[in-house]
Amino acid sequence: MIGISTRKSNLNIKARLSNAESRAGIPRSAIASDSILALDEFLRFGKESRAQSVGTDTAGGYLVPQEFSEKLYLMLKAVDPLWDPEVTTQVETKTGGPFAIPILDDTSGTATIIPENQISLIEDIGAFDQIVLPKAPTWRSPLVKVSIELMADSAYDIEEMLAQAFAIRFQRGIGQSLVTVLSNSAGLGVTAAQAAITIDNLQDLYESVDPEYLKSKKFGWLMNHATLIAIRKLETGPGQRIIPTFRDPETGHPLLLALPVYISPSVASIGTGNRSIFLGDLGSLIVRRVADSVRIRRLGERFMDELAIGFTASMRVNAALAKAAGADAPVKYLIHS
Repeated sequence: MIGISTRKSNLNIKARLSNAESRAGIPRSAIASDSILALDEFLRFGKESRAQSVGTDTAGGYLVPQEFSEKLYLMLKAVDPLWDPEVTTQVETKTGGPFAIPILDDTSGTATIIPENQISLIEDIGAFDQIVLPKAPTWRSPLVKVSIELMADSAYDIEEMLAQAFAIRFQRGIGQSLVTVLSNSAGLGVTAAQAAITIDNLQDLYESVDPEYLKSKKFGWLMNHATLIAIRKLETGPGQRIIPTFRDPETGHPLLLALPVYISPSVASIGTGNRSIFLGDLGSLIVRRVADSVRIRRLGERFMDELAIGFTASMRVNAALAKAAGADAPVKYLIHS
């Protein structure tokens, strides 16, 4: 059961590599088979076959190949749009130390007519400022238990299963942290009733955002699925829905007031004191991840009485909202009284 040869396992893995592009969205040319084989051997048998960019760190963790990291990020993107580079701004840094990002707010600058032979007015270009992301913390997922029988099955894609499991666990922790960062830096747009949203609330929230931010390609709504359902049920009369169901034909995202709606399970539901809807330039949320920070730890003995192997993963991530001091917030929120 456990004695399936490494050679047989490797042959099955090589066969799976040919389908990597369609399965994980990673170009086949980017797949380093030696690294994948080494990772698979480590996961299944606890053996480390050193390959370029793959190894064991001093804390007993396995530094995974870039292909696995990218697969994990793709899974996170599928779970929560806050990980999607088309929604927020994703930045990768070589180290996890403090990281400064320069920003410019020029939403109030205007041109003027200068009479002939007169000196042009001197005016600074908006407000130059910077945000500093502190040292990136290390996030660790809860343990994932996998039966030894499943581990020994060389036809089963153990990397795919672990990437999905880790993505869900990371989303539950890091996703809530990203929403907290967004919420703490966003501006108040409108206050709604304790457990309700009205059409006027949505219009007021829309009007609260500086129209200059509408130019951003990442301008949109952020809410959870239950809130979107509640909005779709709003009526002007019996059976008369004021907001019909539309979807962007290119992205598939729902549309609300002609703007895309991004569904994040990390955003709070409608309820007293909750901030249930965000609207604005979501690209102003900077999500920083540290390169080569994804590690997997294999706990080979902890669950032996259950004939199972434990796995945990860690990664370094933090975020900040790009907002110049004194400038209007690029994202506004709706809060319930």
